[in-house]
Amino acid sequence: GGSALMFGGRDAQGNLLADTWVFTTVGTQPTWLQMLTDTVPPPRSDAALCADGHGGFLLFGGRGSSGLLDDTWHFDTATSWRRIPTPTSPAPGIGPIAYDPLRDEILHVDPPHRAVWRFDNAAQDWLRLALVPTSPFSAGPWYMQFDRQRGEFVFVDANAGVSVLSRGGAATLRRQPTSCNGLLELDWTAGQARSGA
Repeated sequence: GGSALMFGGRDAQGNLLADTWVFTTVGTQPTWLQMLTDTVPPPRSDAALCADGHGGFLLFGGRGSSGLLDDTWHFDTATSWRRIPTPTSPAPGIGPIAYDPLRDEILHVDPPHRAVWRFDNAAQDWLRLALVPTSPFSAGPWYMQFDRQRGEFVFVDANAGVSVLSRGGAATLRRQPTSCNGLLELDWTAGQARSGA
């Protein structure tokens, strides 16, 4: 089960939007329903959005009318949008976020700043994880999803380069070899950075 959520974007004329849509089943028919709420994030495109594992969704950043954004919002399908006033925040940007159900955590990869962030649900704050990349990230847009079977995040860049972000003792982000990409490996931990192997 579960629903898919879509927020913002641009209309045919390029204007920023601030509407919320949920993809769900009505009767036996799957359909998009617009959610009308009193509080909504400011209009934006390219925001990072993922399920939070507890029936809601977390939204971060995107492109607003005055540039890149660094705000964090939570959407609870039973209520509405709520801004989370995080004491710490990733840099304004459009990198992806995804939920890890095995560790009950959300990770944000910020390629332009070569950073990985973890959202702490209990503290309602972001924690930057130490990261020392051995090679730069490719240009965006970027996409990320958790692969439950492998227990890893799969990260795809605009050039169809695929990397895998593993979380075990010292987690690694490594580029998967393809015909046009070499191997990129990054090691990071919450407290100490190491060189890629």
